Amino acid sequence: MFSLPRLNRVLRLNYPEDKIVSFHPMHMDMIDLNEFDQANLLENKNNLHKLYQFAKAGLGFTAMSGNRIYAIFGIWDLWDGVSEAWLIPSNEISRKTLKFHRVALRFFEFYAKEKHTKRIQFTVCSHNVQAYKWAERCYFKREAEMLHYGLQGENYYLYARIF
Repeated sequence: MFSLPRLNRVLRLNYPEDKIVSFHPMHMDMIDLNEFDQANLLENKNNLHKLYQFAKAGLGFTAMSGNRIYAIFGIWDLWDGVSEAWLIPSNEISRKTLKFHRVALRFFEFYAKEKHTKRIQFTVCSHNVQAYKWAERCYFKREAEMLHYGLQGENYYLYARIF
């Protein structure tokens, strides 16, 4: 259903230059993290462990152009029809913003259609302005503010898109 050749074809990537590959933990050593994700993942080692668990529980991918990683992302089913997504963009994603934004939109549509998903959701830290603006550009709606949800008591937003 989600073979890499099919996924690269459906997402209309310029393969082999631009491609989606299976996520591997060593990709975390290769990605140039932005400041927010450096603090969030590297200072809180439990978050890195959770990321590996998320990738094992569902689908985990790495978006690359050449040898450069632009994003690591994934999705898993909470239950039939409802899925949770996650994304870690690289610090250099702005070089390919439009391309990977279109890929993300295609991915959400493809996943929802293939899995008969009616809802995809994710959380975004309220301090991460770039992330929640991107969520809204991907047609996700802010449904709730989760007070004191983060490890340091930060507020988070719950975003969802209904298909």
